[in-house]
Amino acid sequence: MSKLMIPFFAVLALGVAGCSNTEKGAVGGALGGAAIGGAVGGGEGALIGGALGAGAGALIGSQIPDDHRHHHSYGHYHGW
Repeated sequence: MSKLMIPFFAVLALGVAGCSNTEKGAVGGALGGAAIGGAVGGGEGALIGGALGAGAGALIGSQIPDDHRHHHSYGHYHGW
């Protein structure tokens, strides 16, 4: 099982690299919620924790500004 963890997280990191902050928050929240829910309540706890974590992570991620999008106009940086 531990041999699969490093490739799993490497693929996950590459897949999330191009996502918005909302999507990154949802993925992180789902993973964290599933891990905590699985530790506390087993399989059903992992499902509930993953769902709640995804929702909470998406809400938190949507509140983080994407500053790099506000400084560019058609791909040209104007320095303001």
